[in-house]
Amino acid sequence: FTFLINDLVIEMYGKTLAKRMVYTGFILSLVAWVTLCFIQIYPPARPSDLSLNHLFFGATVLSSITAYLFGQLTDISTYHWIGTKTEALWLRSLGSTLISQLLDTLIVNGLLFFVFAGEPLSEVLPLVIASYLYKAIIATLMVPLFYRMVYVLRPA
Repeated sequence: FTFLINDLVIEMYGKTLAKRMVYTGFILSLVAWVTLCFIQIYPPARPSDLSLNHLFFGATVLSSITAYLFGQLTDISTYHWIGTKTEALWLRSLGSTLISQLLDTLIVNGLLFFVFAGEPLSEVLPLVIASYLYKAIIATLMVPLFYRMVYVLRPA
């Protein structure tokens, strides 16, 4: 839903506010991640609790917030660029979301599974494809909701 909200903010208030919103979300996520990293410094109550789960959690959050930042900024730029070429609202929203979701999917899965977990590319690629197809279907189904939200929020 972040891409839908991002497109809505761009459409209604412009790309400057949308970028400010993305940077704020990223900084807050980064602060939460750093806080969680500090929490993990303390020894666990039981030695058996110290496991790869802590490392995997940190890698998951770092991969997610990195993908969020680059995906959302790409969405803003792409939405604006498509808007200079056409007035078709559906094309701006869906086109920018499909492009930025591809980047988001590549970053989060590439970092988490290929870089951090060391999985072979042959196992990561099917996950990337399946994840992206799922996101593309959801993005396409959300176009009518985007139209409705713009209609409701746009001044008469």
